[in-house]
Amino acid sequence: MPNLGDATVGLDDDLTMIIERLTGPPSALDIVTISGMGGIGKTTLATQAYDHLAISDDQLAVLLKRKLKFRRYLVVVDDIWSMDTWDIMTRIFPDDNNGSRILLTTRQKEVAMYANPDSPPHEMNLLTLYESWKLLRDKVFGANIHSLSWRTLGSK
Repeated sequence: MPNLGDATVGLDDDLTMIIERLTGPPSALDIVTISGMGGIGKTTLATQAYDHLAISDDQLAVLLKRKLKFRRYLVVVDDIWSMDTWDIMTRIFPDDNNGSRILLTTRQKEVAMYANPDSPPHEMNLLTLYESWKLLRDKVFGANIHSLSWRTLGSK
């Protein structure tokens, strides 16, 4: 039975079940979900399961590369901040000349240009004042607010 340490109570059985689901059949993609009220320990349980499996980043990279080899894939890599990190990531993705794509997001233009020096990065434009107000309004009040007083206040 897994040892959760002193910081957790009552999760031993849950951890055992989650680990069995993560490591057992089926071989097809299985989405293992944990649900429950806030504060009950969902994130703690997921972290404990991840730590228990003790798969290293190198092992994960090898497994992923093996799965992607000779397959066409689309992978989204979100929020890369450095060229060193990108260098590590690129080792994972095989180039089998089959139309695979990687969609990379970054705040750093230098990283974007480094990732693909042969193609200019798609640069996002800032929102206009109207678009900024519309986003704020929709997020805070919902899209159906038409009050002139709120519109006046929001545009200041």
